[in-house]
Amino acid sequence: MLVATTGCAFNRSEKGGEVASAEREFRISAPLMVTSIAQGEVQPVTVTLHRGQQFRQNVELNVKVPKGLSVEPKNVTVAAGEKGDVQLVLTAAADAPLATYQVEVQGTPDTGKATWVQFPVKVVAK
Repeated sequence: MLVATTGCAFNRSEKGGEVASAEREFRISAPLMVTSIAQGEVQPVTVTLHRGQQFRQNVELNVKVPKGLSVEPKNVTVAAGEKGDVQLVLTAAADAPLATYQVEVQGTPDTGKATWVQFPVKVVAK
């Protein structure tokens, strides 16, 4: 199961406001189920950038992890013509506290509004 959020580029309306167009939007999906990782171990996770048919922008993804976890890459740009799957590699420190954390992925397009998604990661004993 995945969770997704949507960001978009806007079109100007004739009355001067901004109108979102589903075809000009993007969204990010990430695992909805808890990803488990043992202390001192590595776990790959895939997040996916989904583009509307007319969304042709680069999107910079920035990943934020809590203390005790690290991620590579922390920042990645998904170019307008690239597929949207991005492989993240999470690492739990050997002394990471046993708990469930939220990892946040924010997507920022060249123009328009950013969006973000969070997914749960559980650190378990080795």
